[in-house]
Amino acid sequence: MTADITTQGASLAPCPFCGSADTAIHQSMRLIWIASCNHCEAQGPVSRRQDLAVAAWNRRAPQPPAVLVPLTDEQIASAWRQWPRTSVTSAARAIEFMRFCGIPGAAT
Repeated sequence: MTADITTQGASLAPCPFCGSADTAIHQSMRLIWIASCNHCEAQGPVSRRQDLAVAAWNRRAPQPPAVLVPLTDEQIASAWRQWPRTSVTSAARAIEFMRFCGIPGAAT
């Protein structure tokens, strides 16, 4: 069924999956409310009231703080040996290597 009523950005948090702020709350069949992302089409839980649908969409599981653990010299050496060689500049090679190792913050 198509949504009967759509309210853009009714105090909805960004999408927890893609991060888009293009979210909406829909009333379908005049019985249920569903919050959704217009970018990735994720949907929140179904609710009988708009405020409960918004609260369910905005609820997030607690996220543990990011912990960055430095790579050891042995891990870097091992990754370097496994990394495919290419003929690019040394700066570009370093960035590619950082991505290959999964180092956060590697330039895009």
